[in-house]
This record gives sequence, structure tokens and C-alpha cells, in this order.
Amino acid sequence: MLAYLTLLVVCGMPMICIEMAAGRVTQSGPISAIAKLCPLMKGVGLAGGATSFVMTSLYSVIFSWAIFYFFNSFHGDPRWAKCANSWNTKQCCEDPDTLIMSMYGGFQNPNANFEPGKLTFPNVTRAPVTAWPNGTTPGFRIPDLEVDLTQRPDLDETDADDQSWVSYTLSRHTSTAQEFFDHKLLEVSKAIDSPGEVRWELLASIGLCLCLMYVSLRKDTFFSGRIKYVLSLAPLLILFAFLLRVVMLPGAREGIMYLFQPNVQAIKNARLWIFALAQTIHSLGLTLGSNYVVSSKNKKQITLMRDTVISVFVNTATVIVVGCVVFGMIGHICNRWRQRIDGTFLHKDPGLVFVIYSEVIRCMPVPTFWAVMFFFFLICMAMDSQVTIGSSMVQALEEAYGRFIKQRFQGHGLFLLFICSACFITSVPYITQGGIYYFQLTDYYVAVLAVVVISFLELCALGWFYGGHNLLSTQNEVMHHVPYIYLRICWGLLTPLVFVAVMVCGGMSLSRLRYRDKHHFPMWADILGWVLFGIIVTVVPVFMFRAVLRSQSPGLVAKVREALEPQLEVEQPSDYWEPKPLVVINNPKDGMNHHTTVMRDNRKIHNRSMYYDETVI
Repeated sequence: MLAYLTLLVVCGMPMICIEMAAGRVTQSGPISAIAKLCPLMKGVGLAGGATSFVMTSLYSVIFSWAIFYFFNSFHGDPRWAKCANSWNTKQCCEDPDTLIMSMYGGFQNPNANFEPGKLTFPNVTRAPVTAWPNGTTPGFRIPDLEVDLTQRPDLDETDADDQSWVSYTLSRHTSTAQEFFDHKLLEVSKAIDSPGEVRWELLASIGLCLCLMYVSLRKDTFFSGRIKYVLSLAPLLILFAFLLRVVMLPGAREGIMYLFQPNVQAIKNARLWIFALAQTIHSLGLTLGSNYVVSSKNKKQITLMRDTVISVFVNTATVIVVGCVVFGMIGHICNRWRQRIDGTFLHKDPGLVFVIYSEVIRCMPVPTFWAVMFFFFLICMAMDSQVTIGSSMVQALEEAYGRFIKQRFQGHGLFLLFICSACFITSVPYITQGGIYYFQLTDYYVAVLAVVVISFLELCALGWFYGGHNLLSTQNEVMHHVPYIYLRICWGLLTPLVFVAVMVCGGMSLSRLRYRDKHHFPMWADILGWVLFGIIVTVVPVFMFRAVLRSQSPGLVAKVREALEPQLEVEQPSDYWEPKPLVVINNPKDGMNHHTTVMRDNRKIHNRSMYYDETVI
């Protein structure tokens, strides 16, 4: 959390502010906005659009997971709460304490102590050295058990006293929520080179998601207005209810403390910073174009800093609440399973959040009700994100290539159908039995590495080549000197330095991708990931070369200078805002009675009957 909050102040706020400023000045989406302010860097907007397309496919997969959980919630007990299902394995465990007592004879042994943190067994005996493989590995054997510690040569008598052997035994089992995600939802295969069959339930869910996206983008009123506000705010109430329940669970305090307590070893890890920077970018919607579109439609009376502060505050508060719920539950799970919070027991894959929230719902009273409500609103939130990213991408493409789209697709509707169909096709590999591997591969190389690079290039285009001071001078508002100095320092020096430091150090510490921190992906999978990264990022130099070639000036330096010239005429700001004039429509009625309608900004202010002729204001 320390890394996230630091990068939020140093990189997040300046970046969202510069995107909103560019959108307000150009009244355009990301592609046209960057092309107008810095034609040489038009490829940055296109690379952001390509990233938006990939993210739309990933979000549709998450939407399908939420749909699957939603329909599996209509049971007396959630289906992920029991081991007595056809998809469960022998390693499934509902309750670790019951497992320990049943395996180690706790019901018959009065000397056994099952209090968490003080679990002891007096009948642990040391086996002869010759009993272990190769006759060289000492260890401990638990009487009358199928599980022993012959595979743990690092354990000694001290480890037995501090319960490392108990943690090891439990680590060989999996929770019911994890098995539901792996074996029921995904039916996950053994490796990425075994894609298996298509999960037809998920395919149908993705089709439903993209159909809703098409209708929402085709009809602006389908998913907007008050409905959108309700569906965006209601999940926060459920999160607060989850938070109140989680903080009362044993071990939750340690998990929340782990989230906020600075960890020196973790801070030294460069990979942590690159993931934290990617999380900052995604939480604020940077590089995907939504900030350009929203700010271009805002009223001029709304100040730039007000937009920035509200967006950052709401996103940060949401991230903190979600983090407290997730890490509080992680602390509780680790307490039950006698694992360390920073251990490998909790893997790092895209489905971890579903597993954690399944465990939270299991601990709630009337879990079926909370499961239905939570996954319904999760579907709505995923749909909101999907529509926001999709609309930004479509609007940006139509602004930049409107004539081509009109010629090829004969209108807006057919172009939307093409985009949704392309997203559907590209989502199919993610919903095979090996789809989770492809999902993690794309998430790492595109949603983390490519997004960080594109965001840095966007900062260079707007903050350096066009100039942050030029953006601020075109904003029709009087800004306090404190945020003005803060933005100038960040755009000109601090934020680019942080980006370079994170990218260089993170690049030096990059290693081959591993699934759940266990086994490496094959070499061809890593090459595929770098190809995806390269396809998106190389759009920028290709369009830089194209812009230089199209310049009419003689000489390379003159061509580059011409390509850097903004193609935008900005009106100089006036001292005061001038509201739009009132339009008064006089409707004569019987006699001298006039019915007058007063309009402003195409909105009816009031009607009134007059007995005299009124002058237009």
C-alpha cells in the first residue's frame, strides 16, 4: 500500500490531470487529442486504443466468471463451501481444525492442544536416519498418518516444536473455494500447452456481455443516468458490510496490518514497484482514453483540479476499502491454515480475488443472500467498466478515422458490431481449460508492462513536447499557486524520473513468468507475451516515422520540428466566464396573453404566462 500511495501522489495525480487537461483543450478523445497537441506522438493514442481493445477482452472474461458465480449462488449453501461435490479432489478441506483433529487423533488424545498458535502433539517421534530416502535425510514421522515429512529435509526438532510440520501438512490441502474456482469454473488443465476444451458456459456469458455492451453503446440511455449511479454506489455498501464482518474474524488484524505496515524487503523489490505503478494506472483509468472522453464533455464551469481531486479521492478510497477486505480475509485464512501471510500459500493469479470473496461470503450470515447480491453488483461494475472502456475506444477511433469507418462500415452500428465481434473472437482462448494461463500471460505483458511504457510515452508527448505550462495556460480557470507548482514540477521532472527509475529497475529484475509461483511458463509462451508487448508498443515509432515522412520541410531536423508543431488553435482565456445567453420563445395565445419558454443550454428553465410582450434576454 505504501508503494501504491507514493506512486499515486507522484505519478497518478499528475497523469490524470494532464489527460483531463488535454481532453478539455481539444474536446476530443485520446487519439485526436494527442494528434492535435503533438502529431509526432499520435501513435501513443493508437497504442492506448489497442490496449483498450485487449482490456475489453479481459474484462469480458472476468464478467463471465462473475456470471458463473452468480448462477451458482442460488443454493441453500454456496456450492464453493462444501467438499462433497463431483469436482472436489482428495486434497479438499472445508475446515483445517477439523482436518488436524481427525488426522492426528485429537479427539482421542487429551494432551493435544488445538489452540491456534499453540498446537502441540506429544507423540511426535524421530525416525531412524536409515528410514529416509538415500539414508541421509533426517525428519519426523507422525504415527498412523498417510502424510509424513520425508520430503522436507529442511525440518529438524526445532521446526517440529514451532509447528512447521503442521503448516506443511495443511499446505498440501486446498480450500473449497479454491477447488471450485480451479475445477468447476475453469476446469484448469495442467499446463499452457494443453488448452483443452472450450468452457461453453463461459463462452455464452461472454456473448451476453458483449451483446449488452453493443446495446449500451448503440443506445446511450440503456446504461446511464440514475441507473448507473445506483449500480455504481450499491457495491460500496456491500463492501462496507463485508469489511465490518471481516474485521471481527481472527487473524484479520494481522492481514490488514500487513497491508499498511511498511516492509523493507518488499520495498527493495523492483517488481513490486512496477506492479504498483500498473495498479495506479488502472485504478485511475489512465492510457485507456476514458479520462479524455469524460473531460471533453464536462462543463467549463467545473475546474480541472476539482475533477482530478474527486477522481483520485474516490478511486483511492475504493482501493483502500477493497484492500482491507481482501487482506483482512487473507489474514483470517492464513490464521486458519497456519500459514504465513507472505508465504506461497496464497498464489498470485487473476482468480485470487474471486477465491477471497468466496471465503468472505462463506463467513457472512445468510451467505446465499450475500452471494447473490455481491455477484450481481460485481456484474454491474464489470459491465460499467466494459462500457466505459469500449465507448472511449470507439469514440476515439471514430474521431480519428471517421471517414474511413463511414466508407467501410456504412455507419456507427456496423462498426460497433465489428468491434464486439472482434472482442468475442479474441476472448475465446481465455475460456478454454488452459485459458487461465493465456489470461495471466496477457495480463502481465499487456496490462502491466505495455501499459506502463505507453503511459510514460503519453507523459512525454503532453508534458514535454507540447508542454505542461501550455496546457495549464489554456485552462480557463485561476489555479492556486500550490497545485500549479506541484503539477509543473511533476510533469517536467519528478514523474518522468519515477517512470524511468521504475522501468529500468523493474526491467533489470524481470524474470520468466510463473504460474502461481510454482512452475515457469515454457519459452514459447514468454516469446508470445513479448510479441504482444511489441505489437502494441511499436505502434508509437511507426507513426513517428510516418509523421516525419509526411512533413514538407527540408532536412530531418526541420521535419521533426514540423511534426512536433501542435495542430490546434486554442482561444485565449477570458477573465470571466460568459454563460450562454437565454433564449426566450414567445408563443402568442388568445388576446394579449403570451406563453413564454426560457431556455439555456438546450434546457427548459421555466414556463410562465405573460400579459405583455417580453424582450428577449
